[in-house]
Amino acid sequence: MSRKSPDKRPRIWAEGSQHPPLQPRAFALASVLFARESLGRLLRRCSVWSHGFSETVASGRWQIPEARLGRIGRVLPTYQQVSRGIAAGAALLETAAQTVHPQTATPGEPLIALSAPDRTVSAPTGADPSADPDLAAIRALMTTPAEAAAEAPVFPRISRSKGRP
Repeated sequence: MSRKSPDKRPRIWAEGSQHPPLQPRAFALASVLFARESLGRLLRRCSVWSHGFSETVASGRWQIPEARLGRIGRVLPTYQQVSRGIAAGAALLETAAQTVHPQTATPGEPLIALSAPDRTVSAPTGADPSADPDLAAIRALMTTPAEAAAEAPVFPRISRSKGRP
C-alpha cells in the first residue's frame, strides 16, 4: 500500500521523472567547448613551464663542462642556443594556447589561477524561468541559504532491542 504524502519538492523531483531528451547538437557543442578550454589551459601551463625551464638553462645550470664533451663539443649547440630554442618552443605553445582558447589567462598569472576551471554559467537565450514553474522551484531551492535546510523536520530515531523483531 503506497502512501502519498504532500511533497514540497518540485514535481519532477518528487516523481523521479527527470529524464531530459538528448540533444546531439548541444552535446557536441559542449564537448568542443570543454575540449578547447582544457586544451588551452594545458598548452598554457606547458608554455609557462617551458619558459621557466629556458630561463634555468640560460642561467647555465644544465651546462655541460667543455672538457667532458671532447671533440663532439664543437658541433653541439651552446647552452644559450638551447635556451633560445626552448624559449621559441614556449612561444609556440603560447600561440597554440591563444589559438585554441583565446580567453585563457596571461603568462604573468600564477599556475593555480590557470588550472582553475571557469565556472561562469549563463542561462540559455530562450529560457524564461517564469514559464516553467518546476524550473523556478528548483532554482529557488538552489538559492536558498543553508539555514533553511537546517529547519527541515527531524525524524526520531527508532531503536530496536534484541528481544523484539
